[in-house]
Amino acid sequence: MVGRMKRHTVIAATLLTSVGLALAGCSADDSTSTDTSATASQESPASESSENTENTGSSVEAAPAEDRGTGEPPAEYGEEANKVIAAFKEQYPTAEETDLNALYEQMGGDDQSMETPSDVTVDPPQCDFSDETKVLDNLMTKHSKSTLLSKPAEMPEGQDPASGPSVDLVVAEFGNEDDAKALLKRSDVYSGDCTDITITSGTGEQAVSSHNTYEKSDLKFEGADDSFSGVTTVEGAMSYTGETVYGRFGNTVVQITGSGEDPEQVTRLLQDAVDAVS
Repeated sequence: MVGRMKRHTVIAATLLTSVGLALAGCSADDSTSTDTSATASQESPASESSENTENTGSSVEAAPAEDRGTGEPPAEYGEEANKVIAAFKEQYPTAEETDLNALYEQMGGDDQSMETPSDVTVDPPQCDFSDETKVLDNLMTKHSKSTLLSKPAEMPEGQDPASGPSVDLVVAEFGNEDDAKALLKRSDVYSGDCTDITITSGTGEQAVSSHNTYEKSDLKFEGADDSFSGVTTVEGAMSYTGETVYGRFGNTVVQITGSGEDPEQVTRLLQDAVDAVS
């Protein structure tokens, strides 16, 4: 979410998962942090994760992600996707664009690249969304044509851009509405039993923890078939706020995330971006 997290991996470059956010928030090395944007449904993560957890609470090795998609990715973006992308570029001329499908191929197209490091623990353990993240990764990269546009933070000379506010747009065009609906449903981490978690990276004196909370907010895309938004707050070695609004327009899923250290500034930034593409 914040600039120093913008070290893009596949789902990391697109979605802000609970685990991904926390890893970024508690990483002691910013160069390995990742930006991810939301994700895990309010019903499946708890049930699926609990099946992969020992009674002791320690995670077992995750199996390869099940491919939940049904459609082939389209060759071109549809009218809604093109409109949103063009509007975002007009609003933010310096935005950097990343072809997420190409990025996935460059990374080898391997679900295992999304494994949570073995020295990372989630409390409560049933809220470890690692498997869910890989399902979302499959949906995004194998069943949609998707792109990421990132507006970098603009900071005064001498100040770290990583500490400034930024905004990211993800557009995913699916081959059918079922896959688009599945992505949106699984992206809701703002409800259910996993809205308050702690993630620890490392052990002993090297351990670094972050406390993450997730709650619904009021922003929505006007005219969308389905839309919701939520706020992620991370407190730890890095403390920041990320607010994301999601919308589905037929086969197209649009997601905009504002992030930074000032929650009010983040909300204003996100509102401006939503207004620009609406």
